[in-house]
Amino acid sequence: MNYKRFNRHEVFEMSDTSFILDCISKVKSFVRTEDDTAELTNMLYGLFDGYYYDKIHQYAALYLPIEMFEQLEGILVKIDDSLIHVISY
Repeated sequence: MNYKRFNRHEVFEMSDTSFILDCISKVKSFVRTEDDTAELTNMLYGLFDGYYYDKIHQYAALYLPIEMFEQLEGILVKIDDSLIHVISY
């Protein structure tokens, strides 16, 4: 699984952190088998440590309601923007 590192403290607002926790709770509520959601749960927890996994979009689209997926995408765009900003210097 590929990932990029980012500075969560520079990118996230408190509401982003709370929302990621909401996503984790929602994913855990959909458990069919633990293996089904373990990857996405790991990727969401990884955001707290500054790990941005390349497949998070795919997994989130499978397991999150569309409204949550769209809000998560907004946070992931902020991460992408921060990474582009770092690269451009």
